[in-house]
Amino acid sequence: MSGPAPSNAPASAQEMAYGAWQHFQTIPPDAINNDRCVWVVTVHAPFTPPHPYGSMGHTYSHYTIVVDSASHMVITTAADPDPSPSA
Repeated sequence: MSGPAPSNAPASAQEMAYGAWQHFQTIPPDAINNDRCVWVVTVHAPFTPPHPYGSMGHTYSHYTIVVDSASHMVITTAADPDPSPSA
């Protein structure tokens, strides 16, 4: 997995209902209330998600982190294809 993005990496954040973000995903919905307020933060910096030991990971040009607005807990991290409706 890659480390933190550089401090000068372009980023954008959009507050929305979790269901609005989930609508753009190809992954199955999880057990999170669709009305739950989240921050969708897209970072334009190289990102290599975790991968099995001994295999070559793929590095993406940007990634998105979904953060619960109330608890500030990270819900998920997603890489390409473009996971954010605003990115």
